[in-house]
Amino acid sequence: MKLITSKLKELRRCNNFKQIQIATQLQCSVASYCKMEKGTVDISYTKLKRLSEIYGVKLHELFLDNADPKDDTKTFISLQQIKISGLQNEIVILQNKLIHLYEEFRN
Repeated sequence: MKLITSKLKELRRCNNFKQIQIATQLQCSVASYCKMEKGTVDISYTKLKRLSEIYGVKLHELFLDNADPKDDTKTFISLQQIKISGLQNEIVILQNKLIHLYEEFRN
């Protein structure tokens, strides 16, 4: 996580963005974005994807330390874990919606 947090700060500074500008584009508070940059919170796949769009980089580049990406299997695994986490969150949301609809239907 340390690598990605330093990468976020580096990209933000290189692009002359303020934290408030990034937070606004992510639709979160500045405090939440600060925590992302500090690595004190997990960053969802959705937010990582949006950050890559904001900075104009490919998603996997957020995990690279400018080394040769061909040999970076840890990066690939980290990215897959984040995708899985995002999908698990989506499943929980859909399950809750389904339960709610079922309960509405029963009443």
